[in-house]
Formats: sequence, C-alpha cells, structure tokens
Amino acid sequence: MLTVIVLNSANGVYQNSIFGIVGSFPSKYINAVVLGNNICGLLVTLLLIATIQTFTGDEEINAAVYFSIALCALIFCLISVFYLRKNHFYLHQIAIERRSSKDRAVYSLKDYVKTFREYWLPLLNVWSVFFVTLFLFPSVLLNIHLYPSYRHDEKAFDFPVDYNLYGILFVFLNFNFFSCVGSKLADFFTWPSPKYVAIPINLRWVFIPLFYLTNYVPGGYRTWGVYIQNEYIVFVLIALMSVSHGYYSSVAMMYAPSGVEASKARIIGKMSAFFLVLGIACGIAFSFLADYPVHW
Repeated sequence: MLTVIVLNSANGVYQNSIFGIVGSFPSKYINAVVLGNNICGLLVTLLLIATIQTFTGDEEINAAVYFSIALCALIFCLISVFYLRKNHFYLHQIAIERRSSKDRAVYSLKDYVKTFREYWLPLLNVWSVFFVTLFLFPSVLLNIHLYPSYRHDEKAFDFPVDYNLYGILFVFLNFNFFSCVGSKLADFFTWPSPKYVAIPINLRWVFIPLFYLTNYVPGGYRTWGVYIQNEYIVFVLIALMSVSHGYYSSVAMMYAPSGVEASKARIIGKMSAFFLVLGIACGIAFSFLADYPVHW
C-alpha cells in the first residue's frame, strides 16, 4: 500500500509539473500531453495483453516483465525532462512567459485564489470530465456482465473472446483506444467555443445513469431491472463515453489557459493539472459508492 501511495504521489507531482510547463505553450502542445497520457493507457493495455498471452499461467514472470518495462518507461521520461529543459522551443516559450510576468517565478496562495475566482468555469470543466470518467472506469464498467448473468460464468461464456481477456478487451482496450481517437480529434477541430463547452461536458453525466441501466452487477446481484440487455450496445456506450472523454479532456485542457494573459498562463496550466488530478481522485473515491443505487 505504501508503494502505491508513493508511486501515485510521484506521478501526481510529475503530471502537474508537465502541465504547468506546457501551460504557457500554444494549445496544440497541451493536447499533445493529454494525447500522450491516453496513448500511454493504450500501450499499457496492449502490453498487458501481450504478457498474459506470452506468459500464460506464470504470474510471477508476467508481473516481473510488466513492471520492468514500466521502469524502463519511467527512466525514459526522466531523461526526456532533462532534454526538454535544453530544447530551443521550450527556452523560447519560457522566455516569453518570464518577460510577461516580469521574471516572477513564485506565486502566492492569493494569486491562486484570485485566478480561480476569474477562471473557475474552465477549471470546473476539467474536473467534470475526469470525475465522470473515473467514476465509471474501470470499476463500474468491469462489473457489467453479459445478459442473462449465467452467460458470464466461465463454463457458459459465449462472447467471441477468451473469458480471461473479456474485461481487458471489452473495457480497457475499448476505453483506451477510443480515448486516443477522441484526443486526436481535438487536433483537427474544437467544438463548441469556450463559452459553450460546459454544455457537452456536463451532458456526459448522463452516462452514469445509462450504465446503471445495463447489467451492472456489483457484488453479484442488483435489485434493478436490466433495461439495456445487449452487450454490443454496452460496447458502443463505452466507446462513446471514451471518445467524449478523450475529446473533451483535450478541449478542456486546451481552453483553460487560452485567452488569458501570458503572465497567468502557467498558473492556469498548473491549476488545470490540479483539477485534473482532483477529478480523478474524486471520481475514484465516489466509485466506491457506485453499487449502492442498484442494491437498494
């Protein structure tokens, strides 16, 4: 547990730092970071599938290979940060930001509070996107069974993939692939304008009750009826949720520092990263309560 806490804390600091750095960059570079995060999720899923298929039945070797590759990726990321700090484009953007802010490098709590009062809606948009997604993914989605539920038993399983790969393919690969698609779409167009983007972002909340209407069976039972019974409709719903997550996570992060004066772009970048992490944390925390409605 301590290892998990340390790893996630380090990841939070690293992620916040990266978004803080690119906060003063043009918006397409902000989307590059978001897209990179989603591609990372896709690569991790493909790596998981490869290790499971290659080292079937040997969990120790499976885990050793999996985490060894992750360690190599972390070392590569560390090296890339040192390279970034010497990159000419990075130095140029930092020089512009410093000239605008009169070489001010440290922000006080008052600066953060003032900035939040002025730009709370874009920050709330970032939080909302990640809250809805992490409330559903992966805990709720992994507990959606085939209908009728006896089909989800290993002996009666009739979905056209291996039983042991069902959750990985149906949920993780589906989610990560379409999240990447959504993030990449934000490179080509952004819709709607910053003034109205809160509307589609908040419409994503409808995914929560929609997935409750599927055969979501936490703890092996539910008291509700099952109104969305076809697993392929569920697959499409997951894909739509994932595309909208990828697209609007990118758009929300790109819109957050846009239109603000250069001296505040970096602080907005840092605050956006904070609300991203806050949305993830809140979504995961509330997902522990997700089973209560269907158990009433």
